[in-house]
Amino acid sequence: MNVLIAGTGLFAASFLTHVILWRIRVPRREWLTLLLVFAALPPLALTAALNWPRVPVFDLAAPRVVLVVFLSGGFGIVYLILFSALQADSPTLTMIQLIRSHQATGITEDELARSSVERGYSRVRFEQMLRDGLAKQVGQQICVTPIGRRFASIVLWNRRLLGLHRASRVVTSPKGG
Repeated sequence: MNVLIAGTGLFAASFLTHVILWRIRVPRREWLTLLLVFAALPPLALTAALNWPRVPVFDLAAPRVVLVVFLSGGFGIVYLILFSALQADSPTLTMIQLIRSHQATGITEDELARSSVERGYSRVRFEQMLRDGLAKQVGQQICVTPIGRRFASIVLWNRRLLGLHRASRVVTSPKGG
């Protein structure tokens, strides 16, 4: 039970720090800041709590401290995944809201498609990539940054590992023709 309380508490401290920082000012590099908050704060808080003898919840043996870190980290990873949907207009969430707003009469596929074009979901994501330093624009050219390349390699490796790369192959025309 102490592991659950401590792990949840460490995640809650990270989440609260995230909320406070975003209320003060949304950082220019949101993802880097989030990673720092959720990766650095739990070990720092856990170290402080373990050195504070009057907190019985943190009276944990070394293996349980590892479990606390894993639990807090797991919560953090799940939150980071959810945050990506909350952060910008997710196409899925926006479509669900649009369908829901037409609940009484319904909406046609054409109206839904037209709304997707008008709202420009990809523009929002592109601007976020630039702000987060995953891509940069040089004149009219858009280039991936080293951070973006590392991020993409992790995501693509994971997609290959899960066999998802086969589901979304991009068809390209042969060179020269």
